[in-house]
Amino acid sequence: WRVVVVVGLGSFLSNTASSCLMTCQALWLKEVFGWTSLHFGFVMMATSVLGLTLRTLAYDWLQRKLGLMRCASFGALLSTAAYTGYSLVRRPAGFEWRFALFAASAACGTTGMILTSGSVAPFLSRLSSKEAMGRVMAVASVTASAGRVIGPPLYGRLYVVEQPLPYRVAAAFA
Repeated sequence: WRVVVVVGLGSFLSNTASSCLMTCQALWLKEVFGWTSLHFGFVMMATSVLGLTLRTLAYDWLQRKLGLMRCASFGALLSTAAYTGYSLVRRPAGFEWRFALFAASAACGTTGMILTSGSVAPFLSRLSSKEAMGRVMAVASVTASAGRVIGPPLYGRLYVVEQPLPYRVAAAFA
């Protein structure tokens, strides 16, 4: 159960970190690029297409090559890089540099989420006996949901304090 608790905590922190984008990204895109909700929709569409492509074409191969926990760890590393990149994008820099850093961060973040989210539940199911599998999977579900519930108010408040702060905290949580 110790490993289940550790992986559950990781799932909680990872889901808390991913809720940063849902909470702050539209406001951040407006502040940094002057973009509207339409632009935010295009960003969400582009990252979704990237995520679907990665999940369909590369995830299975990569997961078999690295193993579940290495895949999740690599995903967490990419997510940390993404949130760090978002925190570094600032208004005074030239548009080209801001956009390049944003695009790289979005690609890293999408890849990181795909690798992490697709690895935790199968890993947890392998840890449990058949009798305990329901409880173990409930831990995974509850910790992920708790992260998505706690994240938005946390990051919303941090965004009010300082625009890059939510991304720095998300980088630490990822």
